[in-house]
Amino acid sequence: MAKLSKSQKAKIDRALAQDDKWSKSSHLVPSGWAGERRREEGKNTWNVTFKFGGVQYAYASVLSVESRNYYYGGRFMVDGKTKTRREFEESIEKKSL
Repeated sequence: MAKLSKSQKAKIDRALAQDDKWSKSSHLVPSGWAGERRREEGKNTWNVTFKFGGVQYAYASVLSVESRNYYYGGRFMVDGKTKTRREFEESIEKKSL
């Protein structure tokens, strides 16, 4: 039975929180200043990777902010293959048992 380290748990929590925050962002309206929009992009474009139970996990967040819209792309990967959020979580749960 493998157990997630605190660091791995923190990475997973951050990825899931990011996905929760931005996956339904179409109703949000960006601020009017280009500098603020670029700052928002910089804060919310990042990735994490970790290995757990012999499997490589990764999450990449890309946020593009235009004058009137937010565009978010979050990619969950398991061993280099793109998965849905649900598949990502289920894979981790299986390894934790």
